[in-house]
Amino acid sequence: MFGLLAHLGLRPSEALALRVEDFEESSASLSVDGWGGKRRRVLVDDRQIYLRLTNYLLLTASPSGPLFTASGRETPLRYQSVQHRWAQYCSQAGVDVKLSDLRRAHVADLVSGGVPEAIIRERIGQAAGALEGTHVSFSNAESDAEIRAWQERRDARRTAPDGTLDASERRVG
Repeated sequence: MFGLLAHLGLRPSEALALRVEDFEESSASLSVDGWGGKRRRVLVDDRQIYLRLTNYLLLTASPSGPLFTASGRETPLRYQSVQHRWAQYCSQAGVDVKLSDLRRAHVADLVSGGVPEAIIRERIGQAAGALEGTHVSFSNAESDAEIRAWQERRDARRTAPDGTLDASERRVG
């Protein structure tokens, strides 16, 4: 869940509202209900997040329903539960970071990576606000290409010299 906030720029309420059927594995995308009832498509471009999400879905084996449920239940997780867990993590790490800061950090990463503002706005579902500029709509292919190009630039800075994959990047099943 926290990975979706940090690496895809989702709002906590958007991640909590996700359903299993909102994930389209073939296009590596999520269909997200945003503010004002608008639905948007978000590319799951981060390889680790994609693998974790597909593995999670394989392990839960639920064909439909809430993506994130309370342990041993079929009811969706509550915001308070997620907030409590996040506060525990922050306390253990000795940092003061709000859930909304994960989304902001993702936006900052995209901006510093040279992704056009209009694509960032489309990705995070924000038509107005702190990011300034005019609203321009891109096709899914154009948006995906820009996000993938940014991801490749970012990965090129992170990849080990021998090109090996971390164990967390391998798919189970």
